[in-house]
Amino acid sequence: LSVMEGIIGAVASLQGVSRYRGYENDTATTNADGIPAHSISLVVEGGDSTQIAEAIAAKKTAGTGTYGSTTVTVYDQYGIANAIKFYRPTTATISVEVSLTARAGYLSTTATLIKAAVAEYLNGLEIGDDIYITKLYVPANLLNNAELMDTFDVTQVRIKKNAGSFVTTNLTLAFNEIAMCDPKTNVTVIAT
Repeated sequence: LSVMEGIIGAVASLQGVSRYRGYENDTATTNADGIPAHSISLVVEGGDSTQIAEAIAAKKTAGTGTYGSTTVTVYDQYGIANAIKFYRPTTATISVEVSLTARAGYLSTTATLIKAAVAEYLNGLEIGDDIYITKLYVPANLLNNAELMDTFDVTQVRIKKNAGSFVTTNLTLAFNEIAMCDPKTNVTVIAT
């Protein structure tokens, strides 16, 4: 394993850590994500901040900087303080409009299943994953439910991030953002 893989593995194994992602900038300049030269940045959902910082400090190599908005001071075996930085993910609330044409057998409860499937897909994305509009058609069509998927035809999917406008194009998330979608409040099914 590389050093970075070891750091990510140590953080991933901590109790309460649910999602995580690591980035390494081994160049001599700040990268497009704003990570300084010769630095690492971890984005961690869940877990204890002190344990996360200790895991990073124990595995990183000397001279490698850490980058993030959360700073925890940890002490080495000689009592020397070391400020370890990492990110907690920023939530990107994703709203979805699914327009469909109802067919024979379509029930209003089908809309609830579509909402749940779309939200489950979005909430299962990894930290920093972009949202591709075409991939949302799969959960919206309930492709795992042969009985219901023939009762409607999805005609359009539109998405928006936070307070933005609805679009029919992909959404880009920052490296430290995580998609969140509530099926009751963020997904609308428009049946005609």
